[in-house]
Amino acid sequence: MLNIVKTKRTLQRWPSWILTIVVSLAILYLTLVPHPLPDDTPQLFPGADKVVHALMFGGLTFVILLDTQRRKNYPLPKGKSMADNREPRGIEKGKAGEQATFWQPLSKRYVWTVAAISALAGIVIECLQWAMGLGRGFEVADIVADTVGSFVFAALWLVFQHHWTD
Repeated sequence: MLNIVKTKRTLQRWPSWILTIVVSLAILYLTLVPHPLPDDTPQLFPGADKVVHALMFGGLTFVILLDTQRRKNYPLPKGKSMADNREPRGIEKGKAGEQATFWQPLSKRYVWTVAAISALAGIVIECLQWAMGLGRGFEVADIVADTVGSFVFAALWLVFQHHWTD
């Protein structure tokens, strides 16, 4: 069984933007470089490219949400104490007005907005592939796969986020 507390502590050691940047750079490399993988890469199955697109942009949605949820130095409201029973679980003791790190749930509106932004990134990348003329082409099916992946991962986030929020 995955130890959520240990995983959260490990993630909190990293800057709250690092996963989004790493995944974004990987996606840009894999989608804009003319031949990002060796020519001897085995063919998996017809449509594997679309599955990869859905996973990449779903993954982008996931890390943006994860980085947002685990942001550090979230200020406590005035008049609240981390020792107060009404505070989220897992916060160390402190005084009101101090900075704290905790995992707060994200609103449905925010989650769907992030999915839309990830899907928009897929559209922009497809347009760049067409405009750059480096052997990559614009495909509507890739845009559909990017969008489906973004929104499926957002839906999964909404279903499961209560497992790791404070």
